[in-house]
Amino acid sequence: MKLFDLDKLIDTFTGFIETKIELVKLDAKEELSGVIAKAIVFFSVAVFALLALLFISLGTSSILNSFLENDFIGYLIVGVIYLIVGATIYANKESILTKIREQAQNDNKEEDL
Repeated sequence: MKLFDLDKLIDTFTGFIETKIELVKLDAKEELSGVIAKAIVFFSVAVFALLALLFISLGTSSILNSFLENDFIGYLIVGVIYLIVGATIYANKESILTKIREQAQNDNKEEDL
C-alpha cells in the first residue's frame, strides 16, 4: 500500500477537471438563454410600443385634421413634432450615450456583487 496512489490521484483530478468543464458549459448555456430571453422580451415590447405610437400618431393627426378642417395639416404637425424630437435627440446624442454607458457599467457592477 502506497502513501500516495498516483493513479487514483490522477483519476480524481481528471474527474474534477471534467466536472469543472461541464459546470462552465452549463453556466454559459444558462447565461446565453437569459440573454436570448431578454432580447426577445425587449424586441416584443419595442414592436408593440412602436405600433402603439403609430396608431396614437395617426389618431392625433386625424383629430387635428378634423379640428383644423383640413385633410393633411394634422399629419404635417405631428411629423414636425417628431422631427423636432429627433433633432433634439440627435443634438444631445453624446450625453445620452454617456448616460447609457454609465448605467450599463453600474448594472454590470451590481450583477458582479
